[in-house]
Amino acid sequence: MITNASSLTLGALRQTFGLRLDSSDRFFDEWLNNAPTLTEAELQGLDRLTRNSCGATKRARMQIK
Repeated sequence: MITNASSLTLGALRQTFGLRLDSSDRFFDEWLNNAPTLTEAELQGLDRLTRNSCGATKRARMQIK
């Protein structure tokens, strides 16, 4: 079991807790109720975050194999 937050990796989370990517637009859709409209800058930031996290997930997957 992972006990030290400084030792957490995506690979360890995937292996220990079965963490997996869900790219569905409906994932946590209750958060979208009454949500404010995002600015173009916010949308670009989210796109960048998504690309970075998907890349990290792929790297973690490669490390596990």
